[in-house]
Amino acid sequence: MAELEPDDDGRRQWVAGFDLPDDQWLVLDVHALDGPEQVAARIAERAGEAAAEDAREAAERYAEAAYEELRAIAESAADLHAAPVAVCVPADRPEFPPMVPATAYTARHEPPDGGRSPAAIAAVLRGPREYRMTPPDIRETELPLGPACRVRELARHGAGPDGRPVLMEYLSFYVLPDSFPGGVLQFTVTWAAPGRGPEWEKIAEEMALTLGVRPAEGG
Repeated sequence: MAELEPDDDGRRQWVAGFDLPDDQWLVLDVHALDGPEQVAARIAERAGEAAAEDAREAAERYAEAAYEELRAIAESAADLHAAPVAVCVPADRPEFPPMVPATAYTARHEPPDGGRSPAAIAAVLRGPREYRMTPPDIRETELPLGPACRVRELARHGAGPDGRPVLMEYLSFYVLPDSFPGGVLQFTVTWAAPGRGPEWEKIAEEMALTLGVRPAEGG
């Protein structure tokens, strides 16, 4: 399970976490200066010491290719105060970028002015967002952790080498856990848009079912 530990300054009084689907998913510590390097090292080690030299070299090249993406993900997640953060790095190197096709994270939010309810959250999320390519799919739902607002979005994510926009899909759950009565827990999975939307959506929904939050020790 990927979990968030409280900040050193004690501001976070809770620990959130979710299960990882398989060993292709790795936890990225966005608060560690060498977090991207740690994940890149794990990618490079996948071939194993007993592997042939060409296999070890291929794993090292894969890690190098993924590193810049890992660094960008870590920087963006840190800006969102997101943690824990997990990244999907396929066992076999993708033929084309991205090397890290999916990311999952949790983040804490204060309830909106309209109140602490899925309907109030949905009202806020229906507002215009410049990054959206299409209107979002917003629904109220129920997770084991509590009532939630489910949002699926197609968004621009910068531009590719040819200048065309890079498209990403987002599936987010804004959950109202009874064990976290003062706030809203966001769980988001993002993935590169072309082709695999239904597959990633199913993975994200299954991960959301494993969400947990508890008071931090000493909090």
